[in-house]
Amino acid sequence: MGGVALTSRFLLERVGVYGFRAGVDVWRDHSSLISCQLTKNHIGAYWSAGTDSFGDHLFLDTDLAGNTLASIAVAPENGIDHASFISCHLGFSPYAILAEDGAPKRTFLSNNKFLDCAFEACGNGWIQGPMAEMYGNVLIGCSGSLLPDYRLAGRPVTGLIVVRSLERNRFTGGSASFGDGTNDRAADIETAAVVASSAVGNRFEDAERLIRLGRDGFAPALSISGTCRANRFEAVECAGEFRKAGAGGVDAGNLVQRDYDRVRRLEQDRPADGVALTSAPAGGVVPVATSGTAPVGKTRAAIRMGSLLRPAGGVPQRVDSTAGPAAAVGVAVADAPAGSDSVMMDLRLGAR
Repeated sequence: MGGVALTSRFLLERVGVYGFRAGVDVWRDHSSLISCQLTKNHIGAYWSAGTDSFGDHLFLDTDLAGNTLASIAVAPENGIDHASFISCHLGFSPYAILAEDGAPKRTFLSNNKFLDCAFEACGNGWIQGPMAEMYGNVLIGCSGSLLPDYRLAGRPVTGLIVVRSLERNRFTGGSASFGDGTNDRAADIETAAVVASSAVGNRFEDAERLIRLGRDGFAPALSISGTCRANRFEAVECAGEFRKAGAGGVDAGNLVQRDYDRVRRLEQDRPADGVALTSAPAGGVVPVATSGTAPVGKTRAAIRMGSLLRPAGGVPQRVDSTAGPAAAVGVAVADAPAGSDSVMMDLRLGAR
């Protein structure tokens, strides 16, 4: 049986709900939960089938951790819209937020705000909805981790966020710090940190550690089976876009050129569009730095700091400092000795 059903403009403050199939069944709109505990249920808060939720709910300083399936679950007929989750604790369960199986009739998560929330010790992932849409949400200052103790047997850890469509979401101020392989058990991720059929117009504004997952060989940052465009990222020293790799794939440090909505290794007499920060096979997603400072592959010759760098004649996906007809792509920001494979370059692609 369920615990508490919320309809319009209800307020629960300092209430604990334990031992139910669903601690709180969320209906209608404009209800608030403040400093509540929804733990030791099967589901903490449930947007259930057969109910209408019109959005605008507030969850403030509410503990939703420690439920046997998910902190929050959403039926295919329902969706979470224009809600605010502030300083909430989710996790210590297989999933933090789960879209139940079935053909969705509404958007799973749309135009919600998650501020300073913890997706802690999830067994199978943070946000799970392989058939669902995640549209227009903002995650600011959020963080999370994986913990096998809460994993459902036979269920894979496909990714931390797994949805069908990821569109116009913004991850910033910690929410894109998807772990470094120590606190998040990133090696357990089977596909990528973020998995979707399509991803359009998302912003990853704190993407340093998200990119590092791929650099360290744990998991790619994104795996997108269909459309992938306009997914901007900002890291500590550079910024750019997540793009699919074209024919032949790319290697970390390659100069790349645009290939319609993809990128491929730079070819002779073509303009460079950025530097690949990780390796990816054809069809894989690679972070491409288009501004700032990034490591780029070079020829074996020495390069002095301050040298103007151009695509190398025989291997245009690398750089050297010799004069030539090719347009400059950047300036070396440190010495790179003879025999080394890469150099740190301040990208000056706009000068081409």
